[in-house]
Amino acid sequence: MKTHIIQLEQQDDLISVRDKMSWAKSERILLVWPPRRNVNIRPLDMVLLQRHAQALGAQLGIASRSGEIRRSAKESHIPVFRTTSAAQLAVWSDFQKPKPNFSETRRHLSRDDLNQMRGGFSIKEQIWLKKPVFRVGIFAVGVFAVLISFIIFLPSATIKISPVKQIQSMTIPVLIDPASSLVNISGLIPAYKINTTVEGSAEIPSTGMVTVPEKRASGNVQFTNLTEAPVQIPEGTIVRTVNEPAIRFRVTRSGEVPRGVGKMLEFPIRAVDGGFSGNLKSETLQAIEGSLGLNLSVNNSEPTSGGGEVNRSAAAPDDRTRLFNKLTDSLSQQAWVVIQKQVPGGGSLISDSLSSETVSEIYDPPEGFPGPMLSLALKQNYKAYYISESDLRSLAGMVLNASITSGFEPMPETLNVNPVGEAALSGEGKLTWQVEAERSIAKQNNLLEVISKVLGKTPATAAKNLSKLEMAAPPQIVISPSWWPWMPFLPMRILVENLH
Repeated sequence: MKTHIIQLEQQDDLISVRDKMSWAKSERILLVWPPRRNVNIRPLDMVLLQRHAQALGAQLGIASRSGEIRRSAKESHIPVFRTTSAAQLAVWSDFQKPKPNFSETRRHLSRDDLNQMRGGFSIKEQIWLKKPVFRVGIFAVGVFAVLISFIIFLPSATIKISPVKQIQSMTIPVLIDPASSLVNISGLIPAYKINTTVEGSAEIPSTGMVTVPEKRASGNVQFTNLTEAPVQIPEGTIVRTVNEPAIRFRVTRSGEVPRGVGKMLEFPIRAVDGGFSGNLKSETLQAIEGSLGLNLSVNNSEPTSGGGEVNRSAAAPDDRTRLFNKLTDSLSQQAWVVIQKQVPGGGSLISDSLSSETVSEIYDPPEGFPGPMLSLALKQNYKAYYISESDLRSLAGMVLNASITSGFEPMPETLNVNPVGEAALSGEGKLTWQVEAERSIAKQNNLLEVISKVLGKTPATAAKNLSKLEMAAPPQIVISPSWWPWMPFLPMRILVENLH
């Protein structure tokens, strides 16, 4: 008889195997399990596969060497073989278990049969268990076990002890270094910088005098032609002295020097700058600025005159210093207020650390110019340093811990750090300071020793035992429930608290 062989894979399950079986066209379907690998097929799935094979009009068989699979197949009444060859050569017998007829079974079971079956499943009670003394004893043992558990686990206690306290204090020298980033037990702590920019203006009356040119000198010069062609002289042509510093005059009208070498023409002139410096002697204006000097020569046959000067109010050198100091004092106060607002909570600003750098400085009028008032517009960058309270407390904790009395421990939330005096600048450019550190310390109590003295004792006995320990005040013992007469027998049921 033809057999359709289906080789199973590790990833196969009930659905995939059913699909593979649906393609079979023979009367026998053999499922071959892979060696040493499991297939996701449960024992119940084998029953479903068998029913599917019956629906296809075929008989289902299994080839596997696995003992577990072979047992599952036999329980489901499916023919099972070790190899595919053995399955093809063998005659498959009908392993399907006939369905029991439950209705027929029900018809043949009588009440006597049911009573007999019920009796077979009943458990006979031992004779000694029926005696009252044993029943009472068992009940008493149960009650006693519950009572013992109640005594051990129910009560709890809280012991509040007052350890012996001391005050620990110390004056600590502090070295504040902006270049440092860590707190050191030697007293070194970092300083943190704050920057701000402030600008403002101020003015004061001028207290000095300055000589100011008031009138410009005037006169005449003669231009001499050095060529055969006429030479045009425009208005504004500059003539000057040969010696330095040069005194310059401007021609006040235009004209033309006639053609011919040696021809001359006179022109009026006025000094470019006012003051007595324009009053020149004759024969002193002999230079022409520009290209006209190649074609002409110039000279003043008569002195120039009319130049004059006058004294006016102007800023004296001390006025500028006084105004600068006045304005910087005001800006420093403004900068200090701004910087104080920028200090983080708990920080301490170092008053002597404020410094400034000028960004812009504009005086009006400029130096050397007259003016009854001198004004200054100033812009400066300020910086200052502060220290963190947490750094001070950290340093204080380090130093105090290094000198704490043996057998004592610091009490929480009792550390106080107060500055002593003002910070001073050291020779190395660092700030030195002193702080007073103080805190409370308490004597350490051995909690295991405390608990061991009260386990299972009455409150009075427990208090007496604890009084032998060194404490600042008698201990407080609270038992829960309050009516319970003994301390707990388990250490875990006792809580020890320190009263600070």
